[in-house]
Amino acid sequence: MAEKLRQNLYNRFKYLNDDELKEILADDSYDKTAKEVASEILSGDRKEYYEQQERMAAAEEARKSNETIKDSARQTNPLYDDLHQIAGDIRFIKNCIIIEGVIAAAIIVLGFIFTSLGK
Repeated sequence: MAEKLRQNLYNRFKYLNDDELKEILADDSYDKTAKEVASEILSGDRKEYYEQQERMAAAEEARKSNETIKDSARQTNPLYDDLHQIAGDIRFIKNCIIIEGVIAAAIIVLGFIFTSLGK
């Protein structure tokens, strides 16, 4: 049980920055185990933390790049937003047709069942 608690705390604390870990060590509201885990992480290898920070930075840069591409497309093609709206409308209509088809098939099947029971 204690090892599971330590593992949960480790998983929770491993992506915190140094200041947040030091705050845990200084805060009296945390128990002894939490402070030990925070201390181990702070004094240990922070490879996972730095990898996570790099992944987050890369994801943010990709998001910004994607936004730049979209803005560029909007500026060069004034119909960009209209085309996306039309595509969304077509997907909605397609889904409505599929749902109506399923409902119609269910009604037909139920009709056959009830007519065959009545004979």
